[in-house]
Amino acid sequence: MQRNHLFLSPPECGTPLGDELSRVLPHLEQRAISDQWWAIDESPNDLPPPALAFALQSMPNALTIPSVSIRKDADAVAVRLREDCGSLDGRWNLQVFAPWAATVVSTGKARLFRSAVVDSLKRKAKGLLSLLDGPGEKAGDGQCQVQVSWVSPMTVALSICDRPCRRLWRRSLSPWPGGVAPVPTDRRPPSRAYRKLVEAMEQMEHAIGHTQSVVDLGGSPGGWTFVALDRGARVVAVDRSPLRDDLMSHPRLRFVEGDAFKFQPDAPVDWMLADVAAYPERTLELVRRWLASGWCRSLIATVKFTGTAGYAILEDFKAMLAVEADDFRIRKLLENKNEATVMAWKGRTAHTSAGNREAVV
Repeated sequence: MQRNHLFLSPPECGTPLGDELSRVLPHLEQRAISDQWWAIDESPNDLPPPALAFALQSMPNALTIPSVSIRKDADAVAVRLREDCGSLDGRWNLQVFAPWAATVVSTGKARLFRSAVVDSLKRKAKGLLSLLDGPGEKAGDGQCQVQVSWVSPMTVALSICDRPCRRLWRRSLSPWPGGVAPVPTDRRPPSRAYRKLVEAMEQMEHAIGHTQSVVDLGGSPGGWTFVALDRGARVVAVDRSPLRDDLMSHPRLRFVEGDAFKFQPDAPVDWMLADVAAYPERTLELVRRWLASGWCRSLIATVKFTGTAGYAILEDFKAMLAVEADDFRIRKLLENKNEATVMAWKGRTAHTSAGNREAVV
């Protein structure tokens, strides 16, 4: 059995993920396990946890186990959990998932595997079960996130990430099984773009709230504005074109006709949203200006690309956000096309395992 850091790419992004790993960790050797999975053979102490846009999910310090059968694989996982989590003093989450579009495993097989692990724990480590959360849930605040997945037809990977580990890896580790956050179908918004905003909020574990103030730059036809209004926010939408008629007449909407890149708010707002068709360099400067000027506390912005040659500019986004934001994520969301989504915020806090609060850095 061998330990690796494993990274799962979004659909058709195996090469961009490999390129990003080479840029972020040039001193380490990366290898493609398949068109979905990449691996780095390093221990957590030797690897600075990277911020990765093209990792749908990460499995830090994963143990790879030769797959024999569901029962024997589950027994091997249970034994390792007993050894590595025997002193666990908080709740934990077990995520057994089929990678997106997996041909080697179905979601049904993943459910069977999880049930087999639970049955094996009853025999080998019953005390762990009282702290285990239910299936199909994301890993909550302060929980140990245990992931199991198939990286090949004959290989299962197990990653155990406690709260300190999750904090270190937060910029490439999703709380959702396999990195897939649920986006409910909603036929009310004027465009499918609403799905990007919903997925982004789920991934950053931070959402627009009731009575909060929002600026939606490039808002037409209104997909993102719809989500914000539906959550009870007050919205200023900025675009050269109007939004859908029902949104234009909404009592909590103020429409500003004009250039989204030139707009300045009268006072700081809770959220800046931007899903604007622009070169990445312009979006970089837009995000920098809003954060540096203190015009927003949180933001979500889409970085749009033409072709695949320009992905390296995401390193400029990461460097800027490390200075201007308290914390950030950059992800190629499942709902993105040839895009990446920037999520950043200032002043948020996170619960510690003892119930206190600490600043997110």
